[in-house]
Amino acid sequence: METLLQPVFDAHAGKLSVAFCAHQGQVDCRLSAARPNVSHTELEAIATECGALLRDNLMGYGHDSLAKICADLLRADELTLAVAETATGGMLASCFTCLAGATKFFAGGSVCYSNESKMQLLDVPEEILMQHGAVSAENAVAMAAGVAEKLGADYGLAITGFAGPCGGTKENPVGTMYAALYTPEGVWSKRVSYPGPRQAVNRRAVNFALDWLRRELLKAKQNPLRISRELGLNG
Repeated sequence: METLLQPVFDAHAGKLSVAFCAHQGQVDCRLSAARPNVSHTELEAIATECGALLRDNLMGYGHDSLAKICADLLRADELTLAVAETATGGMLASCFTCLAGATKFFAGGSVCYSNESKMQLLDVPEEILMQHGAVSAENAVAMAAGVAEKLGADYGLAITGFAGPCGGTKENPVGTMYAALYTPEGVWSKRVSYPGPRQAVNRRAVNFALDWLRRELLKAKQNPLRISRELGLNG
């Protein structure tokens, strides 16, 4: 981030005090005035220059969490979200339920640990679980689509994986997580792999899934005709 933003800092040399703060899943860039005559308006303009360089890597300005940013994007377009989880055990859902007014956008979630619960609650086909396993792209896709369809949500977000310390296979060792995103345009899955203890792997998987949702919501907002066509609306 520092390398990317350095041209902006160079253009405003002497005006700024710049600090970076790394958190799990994100990095803050904090700008403050180095001289008394630098106004808040000027700082905001410089921050906007930085944001333009970061493009969709920019979460936002201020201290909102990834979940809050996703929630605001969903609420703005009156869209709803449902989630399905295995290893993360409700961590993804809790990111949204801790937000005030979650009923406006959050349809609900399902923690389906056993294969039986995936089939009963999410309509995941038994063939998928038998052929590909619970930790697979195919199962993640079925989970995301299943929870969205069951709860009548516009978007479905699912996570499954081996968070450790036990479990894992040669193809999917401990730390392998699959996320899937169901949207009005289709459904996709992505595979990620993280080192570390169970809680850290789960937290990083949740951050990844939330950021994927954020980026997809931004794309839809920038091109609303994509959603209009899918929903059969006049655009």
